[in-house]
Amino acid sequence: MKTLDFKPKMVSALKNYNRQTLMADVMAGVIVGIVALPLAIAFGIASGVSPEKGIITAIVAGFTISALGGSKVQIGGPTGAFIVIVAGIIAQYGIQGLTIATLMAGVFLIGFGLLRLGTIIKYIPYPIIVGFTSGIAVTIFTTQIKDLLGMQIDGTVPSDFVEKWIVYCQNFAHIDLWSTVTGLVSVVIIAATPKFSRRVPGSLVAIIVMTIAALLLKQYAGVTSIETIGDRFSINSQLPDAVVPELSWETIKALVGPAMTIAVLGAIESLLSATVADGVIGDHHNSNTELIGQGVANIVSPLFGGIPATGAIARTMTNINNGGRTPVAGIIHAVVLLLIFLFLMPLAQYIPMACLAGVLVVVSYGMSGWRSFLALMRNPKSDVTVLLLTFLLGKVAFMLACGGQEPISLPDMLQVWWHGLPMDLSTAAYLLLVPWLMLTVGLFWQNRWLRRLLMAYNALAALAVVACIMGDIALYPFWGFKLDATIFNYIDSPADALASVSVWFVAWRVLLTLLLSCLLWV
Repeated sequence: MKTLDFKPKMVSALKNYNRQTLMADVMAGVIVGIVALPLAIAFGIASGVSPEKGIITAIVAGFTISALGGSKVQIGGPTGAFIVIVAGIIAQYGIQGLTIATLMAGVFLIGFGLLRLGTIIKYIPYPIIVGFTSGIAVTIFTTQIKDLLGMQIDGTVPSDFVEKWIVYCQNFAHIDLWSTVTGLVSVVIIAATPKFSRRVPGSLVAIIVMTIAALLLKQYAGVTSIETIGDRFSINSQLPDAVVPELSWETIKALVGPAMTIAVLGAIESLLSATVADGVIGDHHNSNTELIGQGVANIVSPLFGGIPATGAIARTMTNINNGGRTPVAGIIHAVVLLLIFLFLMPLAQYIPMACLAGVLVVVSYGMSGWRSFLALMRNPKSDVTVLLLTFLLGKVAFMLACGGQEPISLPDMLQVWWHGLPMDLSTAAYLLLVPWLMLTVGLFWQNRWLRRLLMAYNALAALAVVACIMGDIALYPFWGFKLDATIFNYIDSPADALASVSVWFVAWRVLLTLLLSCLLWV
């Protein structure tokens, strides 16, 4: 049996450490810490938690990922990709449910690393990644329109994408002019700052300038319509105590889906960030060690009230561009955030919400990868199909996996409806397509016999779907599993039947992947 593949880069980086490297890491860590501050606050608020929880996540998870991760320059913390997931989990299960789901995701990530799945995840097709992140970017942008324009909306904003835009259009006459100006000027400042200095983060400049402007307008012009963080949240600058949530088997079962979603997304984003960083600094990260480090970070962070964390590409590149070359820079970045949290956090209450919305609008623009998206549209039709399906259906899959509107239990899942039509048909298409591509390209592409086995596996899956749609369930015993008879009480349409079978396909694919990974590991 092979030995445990856990070799943190911190250990090897300190062997030949010198004063020159330390000074470079300190400088990079300070700058990255300043850059991470407004992003941590914005990501925390957009995810549905208080701003200090975003900073706590950046501190605790950032320190842990740098200390135990498999990349020399990876910077960890809350990211935009988790906003949709975290908000959905909180809406369905509350803060306590998010804490438990994040803990479970940490355990899953450690399991991925121990099973050496890091090398598999790296082979996820590029069109899936681009379509996935572009879809998230559009969703993040949509969630920030209300705060960006200072829109006054009675009641809560719908969580559905289309309904949200309908509400925006209906309440467009109720926007606040001063908030709109604050948000748009923030976007302009962020976009213009790199033209004058690449070392000074535009988001920090925008927050400082617009906070001072909002205070002056309130003090001397009587403008009180610009909502600030302090108007919506109470700021607490005290370090929280570690609290272990109460666990029950029923809660764990209900949160398996959301936790797996957090774990897979965190693994993909962190390894993608580490791979990009390798190309810049000429190094090779240890993907399995990185997954274990990410797992430990997502176990420790929620104990102190944090949210899910992963490697952040933008902050990692900022670290590299400012001279950071060892994990010490990531630790310095966490220390800088800790000092800001302890001594300057009360000042955050004066930051305008429209300014933070502007920060996230720029983040969503960067995440959209529209240039890559358009470039992939010129690829073969198979790539274009995967790209568009992932982009368009990713939102639906998130709603199902995260419990954004309905529970994940199989009978309840079949009752989820979207605009009066079965949402499960889109979800089933997503679940049938993406795992097939991931496993085909990632695990079986080097071995023709295993590839043929997977093709036969999916052929049987297709036959089972056809049989189910036609009302003939005779293939179920041949397929190797038996569905609970009570489930069929909820199947009223071919779409529901397709969704029912597709969930089982994904479950069996996951088990098959883990089994083959164990065999390869041994």
